[in-house]
Amino acid sequence: MHSVCSFRCIAVFFTLTQLPVAFSTECPGTNVVTTCTDANLRTAMEAGGLVTLCCNGTILLTNTIRVSREVALDATGHDVIVSPPTMGARR
Repeated sequence: MHSVCSFRCIAVFFTLTQLPVAFSTECPGTNVVTTCTDANLRTAMEAGGLVTLCCNGTILLTNTIRVSREVALDATGHDVIVSPPTMGARR
């Protein structure tokens, strides 16, 4: 299944590939995104499993994220918008 995120992430399930991003004492887990960037989100999603978004902001995707393993995004307590490439290009 292939998906592109264009929504406010709370707990969304996908299927995805590879390694943890950053560790944080503020947010639980080993696969935590602490800076809202395309590169950080991609790295976290490649690792699969629960991805905790521990940042506020808009992640402007540079292109489609291909999902090849199960992934859940959790931005509880944070304001995160994942913007698809076409929307990001218009800004």
